[in-house]
Amino acid sequence: MKNVLFVLLFVLFASTSFAGTKFTKEAFAQAQKNNESIVLDFHAPWCPTCRMQEKSFNELESKGELKGITHFTVDYDKEQTLRQDLRVPNQGFLLAFKGNKEISRVNGSAEVNAIKAFIENSFKKK
Repeated sequence: MKNVLFVLLFVLFASTSFAGTKFTKEAFAQAQKNNESIVLDFHAPWCPTCRMQEKSFNELESKGELKGITHFTVDYDKEQTLRQDLRVPNQGFLLAFKGNKEISRVNGSAEVNAIKAFIENSFKKK
C-alpha cells in the first residue's frame, strides 16, 4: 500500500512541473541586459490552456527546439504588477523580447506547432 501511495504522489508532482525557468525580476533583468532572446510565458496552474502550453514547451525543449531561447514561466496570479506593466490581459499569454525590446506577443497559443511558429517568427527573422 505504501508503494502505491508513493507512486501516486510521484506521478502527481511529476505531472505538475513547470516548463521553462521560474521567473524572477533579477533573472529577467539579467537576460535583458545580456540581449538574450526571451519568452515570457504567463502561466496559471488552474488554466487548461496553460497546461497545454506547458506540455508543448516541454516537447519543444526535449527536441532541442528552444536552444538559444530563455524561457521564463511567470506565475500569472502572483506577478500582478508585471502583468499590468506589460499589459498582459490574461493567463496563457506569451511575450517575446530581444534584450529589453518587446518584439511580439500572442494570446492563447497552446499547440506545439503554434508555439514553435511564434518563436521562429519572433526570433529567426530578427
